[in-house]
Amino acid sequence: MNSRLPTILTVLAIVALLAFAQPAFAQTRTAQHNPMHFTMVHRNHANAAQANAATSLATPSGLYPLFAAFSVSPYVADPGEPTNSDGFDIWPCFGDGSGTGDCPYIGNPQQNFPADGMIIGLPVYTWYANSNSALGIVGCGDKTSAFDFCLQASNWYEDATLDITDDLLWRMVVTQGWNIVFDSGTQDYGPDIFGQTAADYPLILGFYADANLGNLGQAGKNNGNCYPNSTPTNAPSLFGAAYYPLASPAFAPPYYGVSANNTCGPLVAGMPAVVTITVTLASPRYTERTSAYACTAADGTLIGPPCYTVKYDKVWSETQRFTLWID
Repeated sequence: MNSRLPTILTVLAIVALLAFAQPAFAQTRTAQHNPMHFTMVHRNHANAAQANAATSLATPSGLYPLFAAFSVSPYVADPGEPTNSDGFDIWPCFGDGSGTGDCPYIGNPQQNFPADGMIIGLPVYTWYANSNSALGIVGCGDKTSAFDFCLQASNWYEDATLDITDDLLWRMVVTQGWNIVFDSGTQDYGPDIFGQTAADYPLILGFYADANLGNLGQAGKNNGNCYPNSTPTNAPSLFGAAYYPLASPAFAPPYYGVSANNTCGPLVAGMPAVVTITVTLASPRYTERTSAYACTAADGTLIGPPCYTVKYDKVWSETQRFTLWID
């Protein structure tokens, strides 16, 4: 997916540090990761496990947005070395306070990166539709590959629901007027994804996605950056995900993607774009399908029949929305 760094970013160190004033995060980085770079990250409050039940449940029940932004992707800032030794992107990057985290050190003089800090790419308001190599611009709308990234989308939120039975859903949509330029569809990460207990709440969780925008020169439903149902073998699907429709009326680990059946249009310069990211905890309802048409995955694989489709009854939800400019 594609974005460009404003010219000034080539002069700056293209890294922003967010030293959160939240209580310290847990030291273990946990995520669902795949080559499409939709990634989920889990950071516990370090003090949550030490708190008694009355304290850890003091936050009113709900999902609470913290922040959301489009920032510079490490695939743009450092295309020669886009991952840490653990296979994750260079950023977001977390310390663990002991000098052994993804980002072990920070500061001058050098010191151990605290467990309550995070490094991300510089958040940017203005993105570019077209590339200009002379100016160092990586355009978000003139690419023809879903693996050619221009930006990194990220959103963080706090979960105080104590809900370990409903499925965790994530979806990001980017629009210019009526024109859709990105639609991830609904990604289902299942219930109790991190094996949490009541003592772990409230949880700090985040998603990040290296992405571009637009139709990749393609037409029709689920084209370009409007993603189809997840299929392990057909780009630009979510590799590593389970097939959808499902083979049984139950969550299919590690996750699966349900297409929104939208058509992406080209990214248009000189217009704003609205980004909407929604995180939901929902109860799934499965419907049995028996026709070959309904049970055929996006790459042509026949699942069953029977196979199963899903609808969701929302239990908890939070939405983060912001506007940016496409130049």
